[in-house]
Amino acid sequence: MKFFSENTEHINGECECGRVLKVKRSGAIKTSDGYNLTPNIRCFCGSIHNKIYGSSQSKTVTKQDDEVYCPKCYSKSLSANKQGFSVGKSITGGVLAGPVGLLGGFWNSGDIKITCLKCGHTFKPGVKLVNCTFHRTNEEQKDDDHNAIIIVAIIIIGVIVTKMMG
Repeated sequence: MKFFSENTEHINGECECGRVLKVKRSGAIKTSDGYNLTPNIRCFCGSIHNKIYGSSQSKTVTKQDDEVYCPKCYSKSLSANKQGFSVGKSITGGVLAGPVGLLGGFWNSGDIKITCLKCGHTFKPGVKLVNCTFHRTNEEQKDDDHNAIIIVAIIIIGVIVTKMMG
């Protein structure tokens, strides 16, 4: 497995299949030509690795380091799609808030979502993840808080309009 990147807690190695594996520093012993791994690491493709060859000193920075990749598995096989009108949100809004709630189908339409073709992880462009396995970004949390406020406002307006009509 060849060296990919490192931080204070982990060393990332790239398997021959292209998947990047995260190894805790406590399980990697530095050598002159890389890191010995204890215990061995098994990739999802089935390959077993006992060494990461190379290090941050030996890695040359190229223009490819600026490419977009999945923050979860580091794959560069990605698909970007624009989100459209959501029938499910529209129906839910209609049930909860009456006729005004039908406009909920337009909520978040136009947002761009990037989907990893290897692991299926979805993320927004330009949003840096703290640790995509366990944490949400502050930006995602702010979006959810904002969306919750909009839902409450739509429900309140729907209740008011329904009371006025009936």
